[in-house]
Amino acid sequence: MYEKGLKTKYGWPFSPESMKRLLKRKFYIGKLIWHGREYKGRDKPIIEKELFYQVQEVLKRRREGEM
Repeated sequence: MYEKGLKTKYGWPFSPESMKRLLKRKFYIGKLIWHGREYKGRDKPIIEKELFYQVQEVLKRRREGEM
């Protein structure tokens, strides 16, 4: 991804852990989390909910496989 131009704001490649945090953000499906509560965001979702939850399942399986 770094070679394709995806970098942190400081110009560094994203670490695997920072990529996991990005992939877990519900912001991309139009949700806002504030003080532990979930709200519908004003912006249009960037990705479909189905894709977001497919990614969550992959991350969950990988987590379970690491243990």
